[in-house]
Amino acid sequence: MDRILDYARSFIGTPYKLGASGPQQFDCSGYTRYVFREFGIDLPQNSALQFRNFPKVEEFSELRKGDLVFFGARKDIRNVGHVGIVTDVDLERGLFYFIHAGVSHGVEVQRSTSPYFMMRYIGAVRILTD
Repeated sequence: MDRILDYARSFIGTPYKLGASGPQQFDCSGYTRYVFREFGIDLPQNSALQFRNFPKVEEFSELRKGDLVFFGARKDIRNVGHVGIVTDVDLERGLFYFIHAGVSHGVEVQRSTSPYFMMRYIGAVRILTD
């Protein structure tokens, strides 16, 4: 898992562009798809399909590095519109960190307790089942 996260971090600062799938620019699902494809894992093209096609992580306490986390869209927070990759989980503090391609800063690491993401969190899926 550390190799995947190291690879994901190598793109920090890469600009966001809607519909872009890397490596010069990414949107959120293009980014997750690009990172995992490097390791032979094919993800669907958009965040909603990525959410629907893998086993759900039902409890926060089960969340782990490498899981995909999903957030509501800007216009409708009840529907999946954004995805990131968990980089760290702090069960004691009740938060996780994730790397994603965000509109404002491109690829960056963000905290789940950021007000914007906290109110939009929808759920997580497990890509790597080892």
